[in-house]
Amino acid sequence: MIRTARPSTRHLVRRGGKSGQGANIDCPSICRSQVWRPVVLLQRLYSYMEYRLRLFEGAGARQSIGTPRPNLLVCAATKLFYAKSRQFSQSSSRMKHHSYVLALALALGSVACSDDAPDSKTDSGVEQSDATDTTGADSTTPDTSPDPDVGPDAPSNDIPAEITTAGASFGGTIPAGGKIDVDLIANDGDRIVAWLRIDGEPAWNPSVSIFRPGDAQALVWGNPQGDVDAHIPYNESELDGGWEFFSGGRFTLTLENFADVDGRFTFELTCKSGPCNDTNDQDDDGIPDAVDNCITTPNTEQVDDDGDGLGNACDPDAGNDPYEGLTNADLENALRADHQGHVSVGYDEARDHMFATVDNRDGSVECVYTGQTIQTSSSGDAYTQDFNTEHTWPQSRGAGDEPAKSDLHHLFPTDSSANSRRSANFFGNVTSNVSWSEGGSKLGEDSSGEVRFEPRDEHKGNVARALFYFAVMYGGDIPAHEEQTIRQWHTADPVDAAERERNGAVAGIQNSRNPFIDRPDLVERIGDF
Repeated sequence: MIRTARPSTRHLVRRGGKSGQGANIDCPSICRSQVWRPVVLLQRLYSYMEYRLRLFEGAGARQSIGTPRPNLLVCAATKLFYAKSRQFSQSSSRMKHHSYVLALALALGSVACSDDAPDSKTDSGVEQSDATDTTGADSTTPDTSPDPDVGPDAPSNDIPAEITTAGASFGGTIPAGGKIDVDLIANDGDRIVAWLRIDGEPAWNPSVSIFRPGDAQALVWGNPQGDVDAHIPYNESELDGGWEFFSGGRFTLTLENFADVDGRFTFELTCKSGPCNDTNDQDDDGIPDAVDNCITTPNTEQVDDDGDGLGNACDPDAGNDPYEGLTNADLENALRADHQGHVSVGYDEARDHMFATVDNRDGSVECVYTGQTIQTSSSGDAYTQDFNTEHTWPQSRGAGDEPAKSDLHHLFPTDSSANSRRSANFFGNVTSNVSWSEGGSKLGEDSSGEVRFEPRDEHKGNVARALFYFAVMYGGDIPAHEEQTIRQWHTADPVDAAERERNGAVAGIQNSRNPFIDRPDLVERIGDF
C-alpha cells in the first residue's frame, strides 16, 4: 500500500515538550501562551515546508537536496499559512487568537518575499563585516571548532550494499534530512516485513520505502508521521501476512530521516512467506537458492556487474565458465544436476504467473506469435478474451505431465487462433502453400513439402532456446530437420534484455533458469539435442 509521507497537521504544534516532526524548538513557557503560539506554529510550518521541498524539489524528485534558503522557505510557508489561517479565522470563534497568526504571517511574508529585503548574509551564508577591508585579506575568522562527526564518538554505519528478501539486519545513523539506499533482491511472490526502528535519543522521523530502480514513485512506503518506528506494510493489521512482491528482480530500499537531527536506527527485514523461505543452498555459500544469482557456484558477494541477474561467478560475460571443458552428454548431465532445485508450481498457478506478472507489462499481455495484445491481470480473464497458453514443446509429444507441463521456460501467451494453428506442428521455415498467416507467423509447407509452423522473427530465438532447454532437462528428442532450423534461429535472433528479464522472473517463481539464455554459447557444445 502506498502512503504519502506528509506530516499531519496534528503535529504542527508540539505540546508538553514532546518531539514532533520538524525542527527542535527550545522556547520558554510563554510558547504555550495564546500570544506566542503563532510563532511556534510558523516554526513548525517551516519544518513542514522544508520536508515537502526535500521530497519534491530537484531532479529525480527523490534526491536529497541541501537546506533551502530560509527566506524562501518562510516566504512559501507564510503565504500558505496566511491563506489557511485567514480561512480558518473567519469561521472560528477564537478570532483574537488567529489575528496574531495573520499579523505575524503578513509581517514575515512581507520581508521574506521581497527581493529587496535587507540581508546581512550573502547567498553562501557567510556574515559580512560592516568595516571596509583595505588589506585584501580575508576578514572572516576561520572556524577552528572540531567537527562533531569526527573522532571516536562519531556515528558510524556498516550498511550493506545489497540485501535479499531472505532476511537482513543492520544499523547505523541517517543524517538529518538524509537517506540511505540499499539494493534489494526479491522474487515474485515473496512476502516480507521491514522495520526501520529509532535507536535511542534523540527522537526523529523515520521513513522506509521500496522503489523500482530509476522510478520516482515508490511501490510501497511507511512513514508514521512522527517519532515512532516505520514499517512495511504500513497498516499494522497487515504485518502478520507481510507485503507481497508481484514481480522479482532488483529493487531499491530507501531509508530516510525527515527530521532535522541525525537519527540512529536499526533495520530488520524478514521473509514471511514465498520463495524467500526456501533455505536450499546447493553451493553452500550462505545465499539461499531462491535469491542466489549463481545457484551452483559460490558467490557470497552476489556481484553482478552487468545487472543481467546472473552473478559474475557464473556469468560468461564476466569470463567465468562453470562448465569449462564439458561437452555433449557430460555437459547435459551437469546442466540437469544444476536443475535439481526446480520447483513445480502446478499448471494453474503457472498460467496465473504468466498472465499476471511474467509476461504482463503494465497490464498488457502480448501474443508471442501475432503481436496481438489484451489488457488483463489473470489467466481466467485472459481466456475470456480468447488468449491461451502455448506449450512450445507440445503436450502430446512429452509435455503433458508435471513438472514439464507447468514449466514456464517453455510456456508463452498466445491468442487462441495462433495457438490452434500451431497445434503440435513442428517448427520450420514456411516456403509455400501458406494456409494461415498473422503478425509475421505462418502455417504452411517447408521446402520438402512438410507442414511446418514458422513464428515471427522476434520470437524465433526464444522458441529455439525453449526447445533446447526442454530437450536437456526432460530428455526430449528434437528431430534433425527441426534442430537444424532452430539452430539457425538461435543465431539469427540472439538473446535480448527482455528474454533475460523473463528468465530471471521465471527463476524467481520455480527456482530454475534456462542455461541457454544465460549462456547462449552452450548450444554449440552440444552436438545433438
